[in-house]
Amino acid sequence: MDAIPPDAPAPRLCHVIKRPDFEGFGFNLFAGKVKTGQFIGKVDAGSPAEDAGLKPGDRIVEVNGVHIGNENHKQVVQRIKLRPNETELLVVDDETDEYYSSLGITIKGSQSNVIRKSSAPVQPARKISSSSESEPERPTQARLEHATNGQRRESSSSEEEDWSNAPAPRLCHVVKWNESDGFGFHLLADKKRKGQFIGKVDPGSAADAAGLKLGDRIVEVNGHNVVEETHKQVVQRIKAVPNETKLLVIDPSGQVYYAERNITITSSMPNVQKMRTPTTQPNRMNNRPDNLKLVMPTETNGTAPPKSSLKKVDSAPAPRLCHIVKWRQDAGYGFHLLADKKRVGHFIGKVDPNTPASAAGLKVSDRIIEVNGHNVVNESHKQIVERIKAVPNETKLLVLDPDADVYYSERNIMVSSSQSNVVSIKTPAAPRAKNDSSDDDDEYEVKLRSKGSRSPASPSSVSPLSSPTSPTRPLSMATIAAAANSGLNLNMSAAQLRARLAAQKKYDPKREAMDLRRKHEIIQTM
Repeated sequence: MDAIPPDAPAPRLCHVIKRPDFEGFGFNLFAGKVKTGQFIGKVDAGSPAEDAGLKPGDRIVEVNGVHIGNENHKQVVQRIKLRPNETELLVVDDETDEYYSSLGITIKGSQSNVIRKSSAPVQPARKISSSSESEPERPTQARLEHATNGQRRESSSSEEEDWSNAPAPRLCHVVKWNESDGFGFHLLADKKRKGQFIGKVDPGSAADAAGLKLGDRIVEVNGHNVVEETHKQVVQRIKAVPNETKLLVIDPSGQVYYAERNITITSSMPNVQKMRTPTTQPNRMNNRPDNLKLVMPTETNGTAPPKSSLKKVDSAPAPRLCHIVKWRQDAGYGFHLLADKKRVGHFIGKVDPNTPASAAGLKVSDRIIEVNGHNVVNESHKQIVERIKAVPNETKLLVLDPDADVYYSERNIMVSSSQSNVVSIKTPAAPRAKNDSSDDDDEYEVKLRSKGSRSPASPSSVSPLSSPTSPTRPLSMATIAAAANSGLNLNMSAAQLRARLAAQKKYDPKREAMDLRRKHEIIQTM
């Protein structure tokens, strides 16, 4: 068994026993989407579950002594129901779960530091809860009630909701620094997805300072829900308030999270993150530091780390911001995403040659730090794929090669695309397909004057070297040069040029037929 450090946080073994005065165990179960596993959703006040120490957000490790790490939601529910009036759940909170995961230790109920707690079998009568073990699959991240007409509405009491694991929407208050300037973002309507999205955010703009990100979906504009509105209507709402606007946005992974739980996102949610453009515009000259801006950890006494910890730009390996743009909409980017079980994070597994990814500087074994401006170090494979797909036909990946990854990891430095030493590489325009001709110079358009002409060629004297009636294969550079040296008229077609050159080939006496007497005369002359 793995050695447990003496200061390790303690898992909890909760023995939940039903009571005659309370219906059910009093907790709800849900399957995690952002994090894998089965979690405790809502714990009813005064319930056996609460008495046994269960808390919202706890991850279930064992059910009745059986490890359920690889079991699905239905299997876990069945295990709980195997013992009708009681169940034992080994659970851990987020902090404890992260601690053991970082050390690679498997949590077990037999550990010496497990805290055991049981609910009291008999309690004074309390109000019967509406929750029971018969409805464990109902998600309770946000409690939703349904009216008789089938329309969804939110619970009026946010105190009953558990938002600890829910992604935070952002209310971005974007204020122009100058009336003549724009907000600094582009609005995108995606034909494949319903809604309006942030297509581009200009670096250093008011929108950038207010926290808008590429790929964000717009939920509200100035307090109005715009999910069902058209592109034109959203633009009009933004323009309705001069020089400023308030946008409630959610990133792609957050959008999936709330959509799967059928939750309407609003600015009144308690977990909304509010951000605003600073009053004064930062001095751009001061935003070009000589030293690399690095986020360094502080010491335990609150003092800053030694100055020697901050490295110069020329001594720190450069991250790469690879802006990959598809050459065709029906083709891919040309790289494969890899999740390595031995290392935390996601990596580039393969880069196909002559693809947008290879042209943008992506390399095998690169570690992905950001996708479209979002840090994805702690995100799952599914979340990263969703972020890449959030912006059609292009994506921006901030990556580190293995050596750079080790460099920053050893120094506990958080890498970001705002660093001054980031190398930006963008996929160039799609290369032109080469002609089937064996001559490499056939792609070039060449304009030549006829031999003997002293004045520059006039428009009428320059030939395109091809005509609608000529063969599709263009002239090679060698053919064009031979034509110019032979004094041929370049206004004729390619076929005519080739025929004329063939007729003017150098005289070869070996091919001439002659009688024996003529050969004898030639030999006597020599």
